[in-house]
Amino acid sequence: MKLFCNQCSKIFNADDNSGKNSAICPECQAEIPIPEHVPGPGVVIGDFLIEKTLSNGGMGEVFIARQISLDRPVALKVLLKEYTGDKEYVESLYREARAAAKINHPNIVQAYAVGEDDGVFYFAMELIRGETLKSILKREGVLEFSRAAKIIRDIASALDTAWNEQKLVHQDIKPDNIMMAANGDAKLADLGLAKTGNSEVDDDSDEVLGTPQYISPEQLTGVPTDVRSDIYSLGATFFQFVTGRFPYVAPTAEELARMHDAGNLEPPKSVNPKVPEELNRIIMKMMARRLEDRYQSAGELVQDLDKFLTAPEAKKSYKKVLITATVLAVFVLCGAGVWFFRDDLSGILKSAKKDTAEVVVNEKKTVAEEKVPEPEKEKIREEYQAKVAEIENFYQKHPGRSDELLSLIDRHWKMLAAPENDLERSELEKVLKIFIPLDEAKRVISGRGKLRRIHLEKIEKIMQKRAEEARAKQAAQEEQERIRLEKIRAEREIARMRIAEKRRRDQHLADLKKQLNFHAAECIKSIVTVCVSGQKNAEKEVVAKAEIFAGSLFGTTDEEKQLINKFKQFLQDIPAGIKETEMVFKKILALSEEDGIRFFVDGKRVTLVSIKMQKISCRKNGELIEFDLDKAPDRAANYFFNLLNRRLKIKNSEFFVKLLLLKNIDKNITPDGFWKKHRDILSGVLAEMGK
Repeated sequence: MKLFCNQCSKIFNADDNSGKNSAICPECQAEIPIPEHVPGPGVVIGDFLIEKTLSNGGMGEVFIARQISLDRPVALKVLLKEYTGDKEYVESLYREARAAAKINHPNIVQAYAVGEDDGVFYFAMELIRGETLKSILKREGVLEFSRAAKIIRDIASALDTAWNEQKLVHQDIKPDNIMMAANGDAKLADLGLAKTGNSEVDDDSDEVLGTPQYISPEQLTGVPTDVRSDIYSLGATFFQFVTGRFPYVAPTAEELARMHDAGNLEPPKSVNPKVPEELNRIIMKMMARRLEDRYQSAGELVQDLDKFLTAPEAKKSYKKVLITATVLAVFVLCGAGVWFFRDDLSGILKSAKKDTAEVVVNEKKTVAEEKVPEPEKEKIREEYQAKVAEIENFYQKHPGRSDELLSLIDRHWKMLAAPENDLERSELEKVLKIFIPLDEAKRVISGRGKLRRIHLEKIEKIMQKRAEEARAKQAAQEEQERIRLEKIRAEREIARMRIAEKRRRDQHLADLKKQLNFHAAECIKSIVTVCVSGQKNAEKEVVAKAEIFAGSLFGTTDEEKQLINKFKQFLQDIPAGIKETEMVFKKILALSEEDGIRFFVDGKRVTLVSIKMQKISCRKNGELIEFDLDKAPDRAANYFFNLLNRRLKIKNSEFFVKLLLLKNIDKNITPDGFWKKHRDILSGVLAEMGK
């Protein structure tokens, strides 16, 4: 673990401080806190200083960090410790980084570096100050149509560049992988599943890449994918932007897959009637079941979205439509005889005038900004003016014939359309001044109570319907949350099972090595015993036991099978090993004090007396002592073995003497032949025997 000192800007190794809360900078002696969780703030990985934890994911953590060499902020993804030994996860991290690095586009998160530092795998990328579209949708529900189209247009442009330059397919387009930067730019992230269009397909693989709610039919069926698959997933994302729900809703991933494959998509305009017709057409084409019915390139999609975004209709306000609907409601209510609303009609008209004035002001501003010619002056329709004049003339000529006048007004209510401008609203007020007093005197008192009850019943039904819709929506949200949590639990269980299986395999391999080392050690001891004493039966008995043991072994992995085969070959070669060793041992065991081999031990001159199994005897000042190689300085031991090499006329006296003593032997000094051939097995065995 490397830490960064803020006092002197020195990076130093703090591995010796494990278990402590702080470390001392060797340069300025400042006390540097050690993060509770490593890696964490203050830790240096590669060229990057971690400053803050950003998020935690299923396979890694993301930090805000600073690239030390270039002094710039980055987002640093670090693979979790439990996955660093898993080749699949490591390759996924490198694949994501390399895919992003191949493309330079303003709407793709830029890759800076990928690598490994002291067993920690990391990926540094552009730091986006913003949030994912998943978070935005959770907060806002539905996006404004022009804003949604702009985001989809940006991502489509990124996909177009990725395909045209690198034939790259993202394979997991969804709101989670689209970032909104603080400046309003959309950024495509997470290329961990990306592949090139010419990648080899594993026909034996049943793995499906992608997220069920957004996955394309060809990803489910195993058909080779290209940019049109990403267009489908982007269309599913667009659908959610403008409707607030997934294109297909089902309780299980299997059912979702069947719905995507069937292709019976409900148009987004049916889910949200406010969706513009052009956007409805674009989304349906993006999500067409057949590849040939979709956009054939992301560039075509960008062109259609640009046309929509530059069309005047994309900028119109919906407020005027709502005002017209309000005035039309007044006509319908009055024509139906809902007289108890008469006290509010004047207020509604005033509000309508006020709202219309605001719309006119807003429209003038929009016109001024877009430099559109001013609209023509308002005109009153002749039919509208004629019917109002007829009512006024009848009222003036026949003031006492109120029943006939009311009938005339009722007929005109049904035939007159809603007023379209202030002039027609002014004419409407003239009629209301005549109508309201007559209605009050003739019909309101008798009909008000009954009509009010009818109205209240309608309101009650509306409220009940809204409550049912709210309950259904709540149930759907709870079901979606249940599915999401179930998916998370399943993913965690799969990860746990993978880790458990890996631990089981590792333990099985360790147990196998331990058993092989035990039998190999027994065989080596028998070789030494036979070469010293000539007891051939001892060697045969040990080898026979080892062969019985080897015959019962079976390997489940390539590494285990390789170990077992090496051990069996070792057993077969033991007679040759005895033959090679026996000749050298005879020379070593024949050495005596008469050979006059003298050397120094602890600064005193000694004479070699004998080398026997597990013991070297010397004489010092007439006293018999034991020469302990483990305690002897390297220089004295090397001098001793050089003397033996010259006297015995061999090159490897150190190996054979240590073998005779059953000491730990460096595998690099093994002689040619049997011992060198099997030194990988022998090194661990002899090390244990040496202990």
